[in-house]
Amino acid sequence: MPIGNEWVANTIISPTSDSDSDLAESLAGTDPFDSTSTLAITGITHSSTSNTVTWSSVPGTIYGVEYLNSSSASWISIGTHLATGSPSSCQDADAAHVSDDSRIYRIVLI
Repeated sequence: MPIGNEWVANTIISPTSDSDSDLAESLAGTDPFDSTSTLAITGITHSSTSNTVTWSSVPGTIYGVEYLNSSSASWISIGTHLATGSPSSCQDADAAHVSDDSRIYRIVLI
């Protein structure tokens, strides 16, 4: 698919006020012309057996779910997820850390 001049120009001057570059949004499958179309974690739900991470997603896109905590020096993968709709979610069932509020989660494109 050829890239039009309008898209190239808008990678320099963003038409939206969100913090994502238009190139990053295009790679993520979100709409760089819509400030509500972003790749973002929308919630983290805690239960007695797991933490569930929910994020806005684009169907057909493969995402990785990772976490970082005070005892890890690098991001640790929980797994990958093929989005079939939006939103998407993934459970972190690491029993030793279910109640650990120091975990930081992120969603990455695979």
